Amino acid sequence: MARLTSLALVLGVAVACTSPTFSNLAASLDTCRPEPGMSWQSLPPMVDRAEVIVRGTVTHLGSIDIAGNSVRTIALRSTEILKGTAGAEITIVEYRCRFFDVREGDEWITFLSAYATSFSPPYAPAHTAAVAGAYLTLGGPEATFAVRSGTIARTGSLDEMPAQVLRSYEAKPAAQLLKDIRAIRPVDGDVRDLFARFGWAPRATLYAGELTLPPTIGFQNMGLLAPGTPTKVPHNFDEFASVSAEAGLDFRQYASKPGELIQILLERDWDGAGRFPPLGHAVLVDRHIVGAWVHIAPQGDLYPITQRDAAIAAPSHDPPAPTPIPNRFPQGVNMIRDHGLRETSSLAVKTPALTGGQTQDLAIIRPIVEALDVMLPTQAVPALTSGQPMSILIWAGDRYFSLEYWADLDLLVNRNFGYAVQPPRHAIELLEAIR
Repeated sequence: MARLTSLALVLGVAVACTSPTFSNLAASLDTCRPEPGMSWQSLPPMVDRAEVIVRGTVTHLGSIDIAGNSVRTIALRSTEILKGTAGAEITIVEYRCRFFDVREGDEWITFLSAYATSFSPPYAPAHTAAVAGAYLTLGGPEATFAVRSGTIARTGSLDEMPAQVLRSYEAKPAAQLLKDIRAIRPVDGDVRDLFARFGWAPRATLYAGELTLPPTIGFQNMGLLAPGTPTKVPHNFDEFASVSAEAGLDFRQYASKPGELIQILLERDWDGAGRFPPLGHAVLVDRHIVGAWVHIAPQGDLYPITQRDAAIAAPSHDPPAPTPIPNRFPQGVNMIRDHGLRETSSLAVKTPALTGGQTQDLAIIRPIVEALDVMLPTQAVPALTSGQPMSILIWAGDRYFSLEYWADLDLLVNRNFGYAVQPPRHAIELLEAIR
């Protein structure tokens, strides 16, 4: 039995950390921000993630009561189902914040998943009678394409959403988008079939997204977390590859290759209560499965897909205490060069006073990158004082970085690489100015 609990994480890669992950506000009604984004970078993962892809016409707008709040619904009469199965009329639950610019008679091409009462991606749906059979869009207007005069247009504001896929099709013929969708064979079914062959009961798809595997040298010091689970235990790619290889799928040979990661629930759906279900992972390169493993929460154990009985029988226990990561750059670090941050596409900052914000504006990001593009002496992460740091999240390509700035010590801390530096003052001033 291969149960790996090493904490040799250095770099969070892909998954829910590839880009900002937002809550679905139709279910989370305590806040109201138009941020149900998925930050889709290409069309194939959208096709894989969607339960239903439909082209249809808006017939009427309505509302339903959710937890004492009136939430708008959009009825769509389907003219073509491009993936999945659905009735002649589909009910889409909007979000508490109305960000769809929608009218009766509008034509939509939209990517949908089943409505969830406590939906915080990538949790699976928990159905109730009030919303039985209803759907949500995969990222609000970033996964819903309006068709106007035969061309693709936005269905609402894309503020704070990269929305790369929608932007790439905007003002192009709808026929091109439909052709491209039809040309993509969904591979989420292949992932379900793989796990079913080893006795697992596949359930909902939790996540589908782009994943660039690390270079060979990075398999031991680059890793990821299973998003949405009640565990914060990270693993490196060498561990994933070793467990996967026990089932005959050793994906080390695909180092540095671009691909995709698909995650599915196994055995049962998740309603936000009780023990989290086993979580199946599959790595794909060139649309073929090259790796697979099972993750058990909360302890973060990994199992080969061939060991269903042992994985299901694993007793629940707390995850191990993390081992401090040694300083990976004792000779100094240029954070921009050594971590590939010249590709930074998004920055988010939260100060101890809960101010700050997020930006994808390269005019704001470039001066910060330039200010940090210097060689800095490093030290081990010190015992930090009480209080709260400024939190800095950086998305660079398909990678994600988390940093802390402790103002009282004037230290920028990178825990995943085990070092702290005294940053250029100008860089901190620019970060503090993000709103």
